[in-house]
Amino acid sequence: MNAKTSPTCDVRRPTSKAYRGCALIGVTMSLLLAACAPSRTDAPSSEQPAAAAAPQPLAFPEDAFRAKQPQPATMAPFAQPRLTSFALENGIRVHLVERHALPTVTVELVIEGGGIDDPPGKEGLASLSLALMGEGTQTLDKLAFREALADLASNVSTYANADQLGVSMSSLTRCVDATLDLWADTL
Repeated sequence: MNAKTSPTCDVRRPTSKAYRGCALIGVTMSLLLAACAPSRTDAPSSEQPAAAAAPQPLAFPEDAFRAKQPQPATMAPFAQPRLTSFALENGIRVHLVERHALPTVTVELVIEGGGIDDPPGKEGLASLSLALMGEGTQTLDKLAFREALADLASNVSTYANADQLGVSMSSLTRCVDATLDLWADTL
């Protein structure tokens, strides 16, 4: 059996027509490139380059409008949101800030710890662990978890830095119960 008909090796040798076609394309491309090349002149040009024009001052039609700087606007009043702090029965401290301008709820669980508590030789363990926590739950894989959050227009995220770990969620008020279930499932 030769290489052309072998069932395990499908090697085809180009025919002489294919060689001629490739050669013709190569010659055509070479001629086109040569025709597009800039022409060379051996004698230096006697023409002097044009002198650069001096920049013109900018003139705007409403110069009077721009002559005087506008007065600053009045400062918007700042109303500090009320902070309510309390402890749950299990000792977890809660800081509640209510803002009712938008129909959203945001919850963040912050735990003391983080990269500073990583064992020697296992630096990055806290970051890796928290990153994996946000990739799914015991009951939902990553894709199902992300689809469930997308269906609720909600977000659950995790983070770890040097001295704290965090798991947070944000949701529309009407979807808060279902989002809390997904958020709790990551813990």
